[in-house]
Amino acid sequence: MKAKVLDFMMRSPRLAVITAIGTTCVLVMILSLNSRQAYQEFQDFTNEEFRLNSLVERIVYYDEVLTMSARMGAATGDTAWEKRYQAFVPQLEEALQTASQLTPDAFASHSTQQTDAANQQLIALEAEALTLVREGQPDAALKLLLGAEYEAQKKIYQQGSAQVLAAIAQRIRDRIRGVQQNLGIAQTVAAGGLGCLILLWSWVYQIIVRYSTTLKRINHNLEALVAERTQEIQDLNQKLKSENIRMAAELDITRRLQSMILPRPQDLHSIPDLDIVGFMEPAAEVGGDYFDVIHRNGNTKVSIGDVTGHGLESGVLMLMVQTSIRSLFVHGEKDLQKVIQSTNQTIFENVSRMQSEKNLSLLIINYEQGILTISGQHEHLLIVRKDGQPEAYDTDGLGFTVGLIDDISPFVGTQELALQIGDIVALYTDGVTEAANSQHQMYGLPRLHRLIIENAHLPVTEIQQIVVEDVRSFIGDQVVYDDITLVLIKRQN
Repeated sequence: MKAKVLDFMMRSPRLAVITAIGTTCVLVMILSLNSRQAYQEFQDFTNEEFRLNSLVERIVYYDEVLTMSARMGAATGDTAWEKRYQAFVPQLEEALQTASQLTPDAFASHSTQQTDAANQQLIALEAEALTLVREGQPDAALKLLLGAEYEAQKKIYQQGSAQVLAAIAQRIRDRIRGVQQNLGIAQTVAAGGLGCLILLWSWVYQIIVRYSTTLKRINHNLEALVAERTQEIQDLNQKLKSENIRMAAELDITRRLQSMILPRPQDLHSIPDLDIVGFMEPAAEVGGDYFDVIHRNGNTKVSIGDVTGHGLESGVLMLMVQTSIRSLFVHGEKDLQKVIQSTNQTIFENVSRMQSEKNLSLLIINYEQGILTISGQHEHLLIVRKDGQPEAYDTDGLGFTVGLIDDISPFVGTQELALQIGDIVALYTDGVTEAANSQHQMYGLPRLHRLIIENAHLPVTEIQQIVVEDVRSFIGDQVVYDDITLVLIKRQN
């Protein structure tokens, strides 16, 4: 049969040329169509693959930014982290939506629904934590973000994300195999071409080989990229753990510094004419309450303050206040109004430098030869006279919030009170009077005043223990949201 065909072609060269030309045209047309289709498919796949890689990188990055922003906001109490958090939420949602449109199969599984539910739960927990930060409760926010529920949802989300990324990678590999099969067909067709088209088919073959090499390189790069991103996630997790350990150490150092600068009981007992006792219990690891007692040259000065919020920043501000006031008194400043204004100037400048919104209430009293001079704005000053008569003095007209404005001297005044033997003075922060029980009832000023009156015959150390135990009993199992500070002063013979 083959010999007959060859014989026929030899006897009809024109027909052979026409047949060859026709066959060549058909082959060229088929090759052209196949090559064009393969090239277009390759271009589409390349564009989609690079787009998916970009989306995967952005999704991983945005997720880590959101988690870090929420935790840093809770750890520092700085609301700037919430702004950073809110700025990245729509970007993550946009990236996820685009990825689901490009690879709907990867987002259609039951595990993806669980991942979405875990993501929504994480967003809700992070939003709740940021709300706590705005309300001045960063310790509660940090506890929420480091809690078992958050970690469980984070694990579900990470596992689901890994499955989605794996599904996307599998889809890309399937596309690669499809493209490779189509290119193989084109190679087969090219291999069957006529000898006169060898140069043309060689050129087409080189293109196909180049395409195949590119696809293999893309597949290799994709696998390397997935491994690199996985390692980056692990490194970020380790970095977050190390950062948490470092922050905990810083908080512990600040807490210990606070405890170290509080007046020692033996120093208080050595003050003549006065029986003084102080108590401070922070709601968080680092509190924002402050009190100090200084006895020099026959007079005694007692100061008490309450920094907004608590945590590291509030604790540092408390140390600044203690240092400023003690330095002024040690260097001979006796004018309480000047001490408060100078302290305000120092705190205002430091808070502005720190770009913080912290401030505090501050009250200073001076006792000398039976006269009590008070200055500054804080909670009511309580006095229980020896005969049981209660007195409460509003200090709002004697000062202004410290650290809020540059100059508060126009608002600062003084008031003098006589203190007789047996009279008791009570200084406290709102952590005492605003302590709440399970019925959302506050401890209140009347209850504190009444308890001091009932036990006025006892030493102030025992009165303090009775008050603290009563406050704790009143709170019960409720979470303590504010620092508790109480200072009692009793004039004695």
